Amino acid sequence: MLEVTVNVFAGLRKELGFSATKVSVSPGSTVKNVLDALGLSDGRSLIVVLNGQITTQEAGLKSGDALSLFPPIGGG
Repeated sequence: MLEVTVNVFAGLRKELGFSATKVSVSPGSTVKNVLDALGLSDGRSLIVVLNGQITTQEAGLKSGDALSLFPPIGGG
């Protein structure tokens, strides 16, 4: 299993009930697999940052990766 650290920000913290957690996924997993494990696979738009770089949900993962999730930012 791969262990990925997940940090969540803004409204996601309240929704999920944590600001950081570790998620174990199978080798060959993608960011989407982590989102599925967290119950965030409902098609919502998220800003996904993997090891400091904005990425897509299709990005592959390796053990020790750091994933940060942000809701879309809006304003007016």
